[in-house]
Amino acid sequence: MEVAVQNWTVADMPDQTGRTAVVTGASSGLGLAVTKALAARGARVIMAVRNPAKAERIRAQLPDANLVIRELDLSNLDSVHAFAADVMARGDQLDVLVNNAGIGNQPQSHSPQGHELHFATNHLGHFLLTGLLLDNLAKGNDPRVVTVASLMYRYGRLDFDNLPITRGYTTARAYAQSKLANVLFALELHRRLRAAKSPIRSLLTHPGVARTPMLGSAPSPLISRLSSTLAGMISRPVEQGALPIIFAATAPDAPAGVMLTPGGILRPHRLTAEPLRPHATNPTTAATLWTTSETLTNTPFPADRNPTT
Repeated sequence: MEVAVQNWTVADMPDQTGRTAVVTGASSGLGLAVTKALAARGARVIMAVRNPAKAERIRAQLPDANLVIRELDLSNLDSVHAFAADVMARGDQLDVLVNNAGIGNQPQSHSPQGHELHFATNHLGHFLLTGLLLDNLAKGNDPRVVTVASLMYRYGRLDFDNLPITRGYTTARAYAQSKLANVLFALELHRRLRAAKSPIRSLLTHPGVARTPMLGSAPSPLISRLSSTLAGMISRPVEQGALPIIFAATAPDAPAGVMLTPGGILRPHRLTAEPLRPHATNPTTAATLWTTSETLTNTPFPADRNPTT
């Protein structure tokens, strides 16, 4: 099913003056492309990054952009709490949260709280961040949460008795599991927000194979070179991969409950809604992931109530 505004480009983005967006992973790849596009249309962008010094260098190159730099390590739940507390303490009003940052191709390792690193960074960190900022977003202008997933979700499986993947670990399995969690979370958040009659929308995107730094990350230099070479042959410029994310963050009629993509490689600017595989739309799996994530982050999520009350 194709999105009705399939020829939408960044030139069609509405004026973003007066809106504030948090973009995780904003100093490179897709996050940087989204940050630049939003700022160019007048948005104030809070760059949530692990390396503030790198973000400062980017801000120096964009003197006309309204950029705010805040440190955030999504793999560390303490860092997520600190980031959200800082947003509240400063009185920042948020309109958009772009859950973009992610890792891939990492050797088996764990977060400071003991969770498998891909799952901790790509899912748990964003799950917690969204929950902590949800009441703030509910007061925003056309508020929305944009989750960046991947078609690798198709190969993901959630074994709730083996989420750390202590048995049968591979980097591909860990990454696919985290991306399936992204899809299930975004769709379940959409369902819960609608049931609570919240003004917030939850939107799901997939950038295609974009030329980002993740393509060059792998457990060994040889595998890194091979994957970069192969991906370079089939990948698209990062600006094209960012298109569905920017659309989801700004277009008034961006649809929720579907996966927005940039289309096939031969149709780089054709926004489409990707049909989702049944295991990614299973309500029982989504509900179990939700309650499990609340337990693992030790934070109840407010999406079952109306955040405006």
